[in-house]
Amino acid sequence: MDSYPGGYSTVFFEEFNPSGGNYVTTTTDEFIFQFDDGQQTSFDDVRTMIESRKGQTYRPWAVLNEASSADAINLMRSATTVSVLRKTPASRTPALVYKFSLAGFTALFLKASEWCGFDANRIPRK
Repeated sequence: MDSYPGGYSTVFFEEFNPSGGNYVTTTTDEFIFQFDDGQQTSFDDVRTMIESRKGQTYRPWAVLNEASSADAINLMRSATTVSVLRKTPASRTPALVYKFSLAGFTALFLKASEWCGFDANRIPRK
């Protein structure tokens, strides 16, 4: 989760590559964020962005549409995990990339709202 000037927030997944090898994500991949909230709520309005410097990929990420981010952040407060799934053009079948625990998210989010002076129960929508 990240926050931008103007008060809205977004949810994203960034591929981490500490070894400096090739990244797996391509611009044609489609991502889904799925929450373990009892209903398995999913968001598929995710865009893939790949930044590069001097012709080398250094930061591929999947970014949830800002319009859905407030709903996703609210789910992060009640779900136990969020799974990042990826569909490649070859497979078209969503495959698990990573599963994140949301243990402690609510406490951290409430503390961030206190420090930053925003109402955690009224997340701005873009």
